[in-house]
Amino acid sequence: MKKTNKILAIMLASSMFLAACDNQATNNETTSNKTETTETEKDTKKEDKSNNKESKEAEKLPDDAVALVNGETLTKDQYKDEMSFYASYLASSQGAKNQVVGMMVKDKLTFDDAQKNGIEVSDKEVSDQFMQTVDNIEKQNGKGAFDEMLEDYNMTADQFKDVIKKDILYTKHQEWFLKNNPVSDENVDKFYEENKDEFKKADADHILVDDEKTAKEVKEKLDNGGDFAELAKEYSKDTGNADKGGALGEFKKGDMVSQFSDKVFSMKEGEISEPVQTQFGWHIIKLNKINESLTDEDRQVIRKSLEDKKYEEYKNELFENADIVTKETQAADEEKTNAESNTSKESDDSKKEEILDEENKDSDENKNN
Repeated sequence: MKKTNKILAIMLASSMFLAACDNQATNNETTSNKTETTETEKDTKKEDKSNNKESKEAEKLPDDAVALVNGETLTKDQYKDEMSFYASYLASSQGAKNQVVGMMVKDKLTFDDAQKNGIEVSDKEVSDQFMQTVDNIEKQNGKGAFDEMLEDYNMTADQFKDVIKKDILYTKHQEWFLKNNPVSDENVDKFYEENKDEFKKADADHILVDDEKTAKEVKEKLDNGGDFAELAKEYSKDTGNADKGGALGEFKKGDMVSQFSDKVFSMKEGEISEPVQTQFGWHIIKLNKINESLTDEDRQVIRKSLEDKKYEEYKNELFENADIVTKETQAADEEKTNAESNTSKESDDSKKEEILDEENKDSDENKNN
């Protein structure tokens, strides 16, 4: 789904709880390291746990609770209040307010533009997507999982439907825009010509060893006529392809670490490299082929990238052409006005000084005469 203000709040709250869990884990580990427990004390604790086990199992978590602490209930309503607090706190403390306001503004501009161009989302579309989402979640996680998810994220079913409606509207709006402003085959070809290196694919094999000494030993054997595939099976610690003669298959430059890719794409077909060091160890690389052809999959990737860019530029145009007032724009306008006022005042003062200097000069000349 698109990143909406509601989704952002969920993400922020989730981040807070994940961080809290990490901190708790760290604290537990530190405490464990600092505390020395004798075997007798451990045995005593085990006995206490065993004695308390039956009583704990007898206690059942009430439907309206998220936890029981010493017999006292922490309710789901308390949990929701806590979630709302953390979401608001994080949005404020991490400077997310401006981002949320910005997204709300862009949502409003998109919705208005959709309405202007006759783009609508029916209740049936929302309902169908909602039921499909619920069905998918419960198939994967069991019956009742969707309701638990809503409780976890402090959302109602209607709020979730609002998110779905927004997502469908954005999709329809983008489809409408691209239908009227398509990316042509010529656009795709031009992008490819300007960015050929990104789409080159290498077919290569490698032998990976732990140290430079072993790498040089393998390279010497290759120079003396050794079989690359057999040496890969004997020496390579890359268990994923050692038995296949070190075959890596086809890959793009960005698929590998830079030291490896830079070397591969600078080699000639059939060439075997000197040892190359990366974070994984020492490689000896054999380049089989460089493929520069543009596949259908590549064309789809390029087209999607150009479509996303074109649509984003259109939304930015909506933003730039709109009359928008926020605290930030007001502050910027006030700062600009004050700066212009100060500049104007400085200019007036400068003119006054020039006039006074001229008058003083005339007065001095008259006295001399």
